[in-house]
Amino acid sequence: MTLNAQVGVTGAYDGLKQLLDSAVALVDGDTGGFANTSATYGTTRSATTTAKGYALNVKCVCTADDAQNPLSIQNLNAAITISNIEGGKNANRLFLCSERRLDAISDLLQPQGKYVIGASSVELDGGLRVLTWRGHKIISSRLMALYGPGTGNGSALTRTDTDVGMVFLDMDNISFRNVAGVDSRHVPIMGADASQRSDVEGGYFKTYGVFVVSKFNTQVVIYNLTTP
Repeated sequence: MTLNAQVGVTGAYDGLKQLLDSAVALVDGDTGGFANTSATYGTTRSATTTAKGYALNVKCVCTADDAQNPLSIQNLNAAITISNIEGGKNANRLFLCSERRLDAISDLLQPQGKYVIGASSVELDGGLRVLTWRGHKIISSRLMALYGPGTGNGSALTRTDTDVGMVFLDMDNISFRNVAGVDSRHVPIMGADASQRSDVEGGYFKTYGVFVVSKFNTQVVIYNLTTP
């Protein structure tokens, strides 16, 4: 996930930070991207709407292209709207942010302890309650404090392991797929044994798989946020 391996393991598989990218020009608002013609799944992203690589661009909400700004309700609404326009309206979608940003969102949606119109909470299995905005759950992860990205000069994206971005994810088109045929043959082996497999350690399985985004244009990155 991170640029300098603060979290995760070494490998060739990309995570959210690498997969959620865009070749569209960097501009304020919800019509731009990251101006980054990166490649994913063997195809290079393109800013040309008629090109095959255009389908690999995520949607972006930039608070401002030359300065970081606090998250606003308008940013949350813009993320929902552009995902709706791209066909994600009926999908299982959620906001993902850092632990500290969730505190800031809570202050934004619950001033003086009262929900603003559009905000509420929902109880998940196990009794955990989470904040929602317009029916979409807001989930926090400590790893999102390293997500980025941001920009300071209005023309180039800066990718750092800092808490300056969050995402609105279409979970119907995101999955983790185990490599076919591996899990079904794993046998936990304890202690020194001539038949001990290299992919089993101390009785625990190693898992082999790939993180997959099957549709990009319903995923949204909200970026250039001030650090909470």
